[in-house]
Amino acid sequence: MTFVEERVDKLEDLVAQTQLMIQSLSYEVSRTQISVNRLSNEMKDFKVYTQNTIDGLSKNIDKLGEKMNKKWEDVVKKQGTLVEDMVAPNIKFIVERYFNCKKADCQSFAIRYEKQHPKVKGTQREFDVIAVYPDKVIVNETKSNPKPELAVEFIDFIKSGEFFEYFPEYKSKELIPIFASFHIPENVLKKLSKNKIYAMGIKEDTMDILNPKF
Repeated sequence: MTFVEERVDKLEDLVAQTQLMIQSLSYEVSRTQISVNRLSNEMKDFKVYTQNTIDGLSKNIDKLGEKMNKKWEDVVKKQGTLVEDMVAPNIKFIVERYFNCKKADCQSFAIRYEKQHPKVKGTQREFDVIAVYPDKVIVNETKSNPKPELAVEFIDFIKSGEFFEYFPEYKSKELIPIFASFHIPENVLKKLSKNKIYAMGIKEDTMDILNPKF
């Protein structure tokens, strides 16, 4: 065998070995890519599972909250204590938050206050909540079943100025009317807002003003 032939044989062997190495490396790369893809898919599946679990828990919590609110609403309606249990305890917090009336400045606070009309004998009216401050007076009407006609009655009462017939001593104060219930239908809420009457109802598990900006 000549020198050239020997060199050619060695070169062919080297090429063959190189091809085997490349094939082996390609195989390992393919296996690695398959593993990476599998891991990526598993991570995606786990992410979807986790998100679905979180969404499910969130929905269950929301449903539980709704059930608790409904049960509480049923109990309060049955006992007829919506004003005492839900509205009155929140009035001072709400008027301080929205109308800058400090709790310490409250001059008078009455629940289910019955008042005789000073000029019309035999006529009286019950006010669910009356809260008096130095420059404002809060009047609240609370209904367990806030039908549109009940909201209209309160709107008409406020617009008529009759409130100041019952309380002429408060004429110099700004009147802030609040119509309250557990849940206020959208059509009632719009009617109240249109007539600049604040609506108070359940919002995120507590009583709050539903239309702070008319």
